[in-house]
Amino acid sequence: MNFEQIRKAAEEMGVNVQHAVWCRLRYLRQQMQREVAELEFWAESECPTASAFFKRHMETVTKLAREARALSLAAKEPPRERKEDHITDEQIEAARTADVRALIDFDRQGKATAPCHEDKRPSLVFLSRTGKAWCPVCDRKFNAVDWLMETEGLTFPEAVRRLAA
Repeated sequence: MNFEQIRKAAEEMGVNVQHAVWCRLRYLRQQMQREVAELEFWAESECPTASAFFKRHMETVTKLAREARALSLAAKEPPRERKEDHITDEQIEAARTADVRALIDFDRQGKATAPCHEDKRPSLVFLSRTGKAWCPVCDRKFNAVDWLMETEGLTFPEAVRRLAA
């Protein structure tokens, strides 16, 4: 594929052109590594196709790398509008470090009822080493985000926003 073919395919799929070019370069590099491994036992003088192989692939890679560099030096794309449900890395980090014990009522023995199955006797325990709640019956672990998603049916962004507030 040449640059124009990559650009056309990227536009048809709604993918960033620069990203598509870099993906193609990565694919070509992997392809070259596979083919080099197959040709490794041949000396260049004994294998007339080896130099043609390298020339063909290196020309393609060089052209694509130039186009990718030109794209990165060109004017940056305008920033995409953020969706209303966009969450920041800081919010995710705050939610990730939220204490699950603030959401779960553990009894004196340190157990609670698990939401993942019907519990006649509480089976959910707190794992102090990982900071997660664990149900040994289902072998499921819950951090605060997982707990809100499971028990209250929240989406990931909703759970993160609630915990980060």
